[in-house]
Formats: sequence, C-alpha cells, structure tokens
Amino acid sequence: MKHVEPYILDNITFFQKRYRVHHRLSPFDLDVPAIADVVLLFIFFFIMSSSFIVQPGIKLSLPVATVNQGVPYSAMVLTVTKEGMVFFGDERISLDDVETALTQLAFEEPERTLLLQADGQVTHHELMRIYDLAIKTGVKEVALAAGLRQDQMNVVLP
Repeated sequence: MKHVEPYILDNITFFQKRYRVHHRLSPFDLDVPAIADVVLLFIFFFIMSSSFIVQPGIKLSLPVATVNQGVPYSAMVLTVTKEGMVFFGDERISLDDVETALTQLAFEEPERTLLLQADGQVTHHELMRIYDLAIKTGVKEVALAAGLRQDQMNVVLP
C-alpha cells in the first residue's frame, strides 16, 4: 500500500465529519408514485360520481330571442321535445302526468319558478296548454327558455 500523508488523512476525516448527514427530512420514505395513484383514484372517483348532464339524449332546438332574461338557478325545468316527449326535472313523464307534477311543485315549493323549455317545432297550442296547466295548478311564475343568437354567444355578462 502506498504511503499517505497524515495531513491528507486528517482532511478527509474532517470533511467526513463536517458533511455527514445528521438528520433526515422525514422519519420514513415517501413513495411518490403510490401517492400519485391515490390522488388520481380520488379524482377519478369524483368525476365518475358527479352528474354533468341533467337530461341525457335530449336534443332541443330552442327558438332564438333578442332579449334573454335569466331565471333563478333553482327553477324547475319542464322540457317538451318535438317528438312530444315531456321531461319534468330529470325524469320522463307523460302529458297526462304534467298536471299532477305541476300541482305537486306548486304545493311543495310555491315560490319556485317553472322554466318551460320547448323545441322550436313544438306548436304554440301545446305550449299554451302547458302554460295554462301551470297557472291553473298554482305555479306563480313561468318562464320560456330561448336560445342565444350567434352575436350574443361571445358576450360575457357581469
């Protein structure tokens, strides 16, 4: 073995003592991929458990209006398609059951607004029939849904 100068050995032991790790940042090792998996599973669970579409599969062509006033977010929605299907909230009902559903709405929540969404091809007669039923059953406010014109689509309201 070669001869090593004693001052070099002293310097090496000095640096070993000086730069030795005395404390760890955490008492256990974090497994980052496992934590990432758990976080992704939580995100996936919340995405899958939330509902994004209230009425899946219903395509409406709403008539366009120049003036659109908003209705409260809590408004109950009654949808009529051009095929004659009627949806109250998120469930399909028959035309004969509309009066019963509106009566129940007026009894349980008398101040709740009814938003009537109807396809542009639904006849005026059918809309007026549903509107009269709503007023007769005690619904205080009925609003008609309308689509936005193309030039109104990019306008951001405060």
